[in-house]
Amino acid sequence: MYENQRSFALSEWRKFLTLKDPNYAVEDQYYELLRRAAVMQKEGLISRLEWRQLVLDAGVFLSS
Repeated sequence: MYENQRSFALSEWRKFLTLKDPNYAVEDQYYELLRRAAVMQKEGLISRLEWRQLVLDAGVFLSS
């Protein structure tokens, strides 16, 4: 069960990262990515190192 939740949460995070929705400002999408990563870490679905990688990936998204 835990692995399913983890996989689903990470998959949804990645989908949101690649979302091309004109209704979302890039900055709003970036902050939502950070929020989702924080929730995953708080719920114990990802480690601190995984959280850090997601934050870095969100930063790359924001700067591109």
